Amino acid sequence: MMTYSQFTQYVELHIREYVSEEMVVSSKIWQQKNNGVPIEGLVFKDTGALVDMPVMVYFKDLYERYCRGDASINSFLQETVNELSNGVSTKFRDSFKDRIFFRIVNAEKNHNKFFTSPCRQVGDFLVEYRLIAFQNEFGVGSMPINNEMAKNIGLNEEQLYQLSMKNTEELFPVSFENLTTIKDSIQKTGQIPSGHEIRADKNDEWQVYTLTNKVGLNGASTILYPQVQEDLKREFPNGYYVLPSSIHEVMIVDQSFVQEPLDLFMLKEAVLSSNYQVVEPSEFLSNEVYEAKGPDFQLERTTFLNHKKEKNMER
Repeated sequence: MMTYSQFTQYVELHIREYVSEEMVVSSKIWQQKNNGVPIEGLVFKDTGALVDMPVMVYFKDLYERYCRGDASINSFLQETVNELSNGVSTKFRDSFKDRIFFRIVNAEKNHNKFFTSPCRQVGDFLVEYRLIAFQNEFGVGSMPINNEMAKNIGLNEEQLYQLSMKNTEELFPVSFENLTTIKDSIQKTGQIPSGHEIRADKNDEWQVYTLTNKVGLNGASTILYPQVQEDLKREFPNGYYVLPSSIHEVMIVDQSFVQEPLDLFMLKEAVLSSNYQVVEPSEFLSNEVYEAKGPDFQLERTTFLNHKKEKNMER
């Protein structure tokens, strides 16, 4: 099995042997992935496309797919190029509107996107819009919608927000599961259950749940789904806490978990520890704990009163 360095070098040298004359491919270091973390990848561009919107594919993702399979490197490149070429060449012939979705990222770390892309801030989060390039056995490939692309598509920010809110719920349906159930499933089968509709069993030993989507990609965005907010309000009528695990999921904790200030500090420590030790920098969402409670159940930062100075665990 090739190392990551060997893989990227081989791909850069041989990838052009597998693309058609209409397809242009080049290597690039992408400087503006989420939270400003640079990452290497390939840029695919269809010279016959109606709109100039190339697709970026990350070397990290390609290498992970290569390691999971058993095909030779040459067979892998041929299959990958075929899939990507189809996605790049057809995305402009299909409707744009049913491919637009949104995700949430940390607003402070991505403030520069306000100048380059249509987006909006919701609390501590930035809602950004993306366009699906392909969705198949290789996963989901998407690109951010910048100002130029939005202009070419002919949609303003409000239109993108309304459209993406509808699409995202349909494209990435919610997955909700009790944390104890997940742990038991991993121990027994080695797999994470896919989850189901939002139902909180009051008999659960731990009133702690994971909220994501069935793809497990950009799943923290589900916290903004209107139907999810209504379901959470129904299942947790006394309120609930939201712990941002990453851009891919959040944890939902029943309000009854917090009986005294120390319990709230435990939730805060859980978020900080996860971000400091586990979460990739590009997948960081927030260090805060949030809560939603009556009468309007608006998601807000949890207020810590009379507490000691927090540990300095800034990323």
